[in-house]
Amino acid sequence: MIFWFLPIFNTMYTVKFEEIGITDYVRYVQLGLVLLGLFYLLIKSKTAPLSSGVLFILLLLAFNMLYSDIREYQFVAFLLGYAWMVHMMAKKYPYEIWSQYYFICLVIAWFSIIDLFSYFILGDFIISYRSPVPILNGMVRINTIFDEQSHQAFFMMPAVIFSLVNNSKMRYLLLIGLLSTMSVAALLLFVAALLVYMPKKLLQIPVIMIVVLALFLGSEYIISKTSDIFVNDFLTTGEYTRLNSASNILLGIEILKFIPLNDLFFGYGFFGMTENVPQLLYDSKFYEYFLITGALIEPQAVGIINLVLYFGLFQCCLVTLGLFKVKKYANDVWLYKLAIFVVFLSLTKNSNTIEYLIHLFFMFGLSWATTRPLSEETFDSHSKIIPNKILN
Repeated sequence: MIFWFLPIFNTMYTVKFEEIGITDYVRYVQLGLVLLGLFYLLIKSKTAPLSSGVLFILLLLAFNMLYSDIREYQFVAFLLGYAWMVHMMAKKYPYEIWSQYYFICLVIAWFSIIDLFSYFILGDFIISYRSPVPILNGMVRINTIFDEQSHQAFFMMPAVIFSLVNNSKMRYLLLIGLLSTMSVAALLLFVAALLVYMPKKLLQIPVIMIVVLALFLGSEYIISKTSDIFVNDFLTTGEYTRLNSASNILLGIEILKFIPLNDLFFGYGFFGMTENVPQLLYDSKFYEYFLITGALIEPQAVGIINLVLYFGLFQCCLVTLGLFKVKKYANDVWLYKLAIFVVFLSLTKNSNTIEYLIHLFFMFGLSWATTRPLSEETFDSHSKIIPNKILN
């Protein structure tokens, strides 16, 4: 758990680390954790099977990133080293990885309950390092150990869907932990995920009531957030206050309007957005807005568009084909599809792509895990983090 989760935890506290001036030290800690994890696998798991398909995908991504800017080799090595580490861990210990992930989601759900009660009783959070910001209807958005509410929601989503589908004891606790984030995009995309993974006969009245209640309590906030996307005047007039989600979507739409087909097909490279996007949008009617809000300093659209701009449609299709081909080698195909589906949902909201460790963990780690023990011969029962009774 230390090797795969602590790097994720550290990235969530980047702002806090910057405030106390230890960001540079944390980077060395991150790199050290990955190196220790790989060394641990080398010593402990000599028989860990290799996945040539996943290795091909990682090398393809590495080539693009290094071709874009060879000076970022340390950053590229860290990201792909982390991806390879979690993949090898999941291949060798698939049930343990799932158990650890599920346990962490339960802890986060309890943290959400604590922060909810502490806000209404004390007026402040106990767990989260951020100050509470009330939204409409007197509600507050919960993010516990995460830097953003949507990050908590998407991190918990596979566990919540699994618990609902399998009627686990803790399903309502996990559901509240996700819904308490009041992330507009996460709530709407979670409803879409429920329609995909829970047929009508499995949808339970309590689940429907809790989801509808969350949507009702956040209805005014949801409307205010989504209106910024469809009514651009809310964004581009007044004091030019940048609303990240809506602004990123607007930036992505404008880029797609102006981008040449050649660039769309081959991409700008992972580190090429800053150089190319300002020139591309010079004739856009929103150019002044993007300039004033600083959106062109480090241009970021939503993740799904960023992926295309980074790697191009050609390479994105190759990666998609590779993921489809290696699916048959997954320990749990249902979990494999769910983890990748949640990553896709996250990419439609968050601007982060492969530099986001949760995405890497889901794509190359959790998707190769399994929700059931494969065999007693393969797994050491003493290393299981969650007893079977919790999962059931």
